Amino acid sequence: EHGLWPPGQRLDRDAQVDMRSKKYPKWEACVPCQSGKVKNHSGIEECSTCPGGYIPLNGTSCVACEAGTTPSPDHNNEICMPCPIGSVAGSGNASCTPCEAGEAPSEDRSLCILCASGSVARPRSGKCR
Repeated sequence: EHGLWPPGQRLDRDAQVDMRSKKYPKWEACVPCQSGKVKNHSGIEECSTCPGGYIPLNGTSCVACEAGTTPSPDHNNEICMPCPIGSVAGSGNASCTPCEAGEAPSEDRSLCILCASGSVARPRSGKCR
């Protein structure tokens, strides 16, 4: 339909196209969403960022980061990176949370678990000892 851009696409009002000329310097074109943004429906709306804890998939949807990972600002929030040692995150969490003294991350880094009797862990430690 005229004026409706498909999912994952947006309107570029100054598109870089081969047909540009002095007489026609500006062209409008349907282009993919900008890096790190999505649009999951047809329409004239701009593409948007995914909510915290989610990353874009093919410019058309957002998927939750797995437990123990969060979106990486160093990669435009387009990939999920593991939490630092001693920190945890549930699926879809926007940030990692450090474990406290006496706790250590579960194997999948989804939650902090109390150390067994007789063992200890420093804050932000990776293991009970």
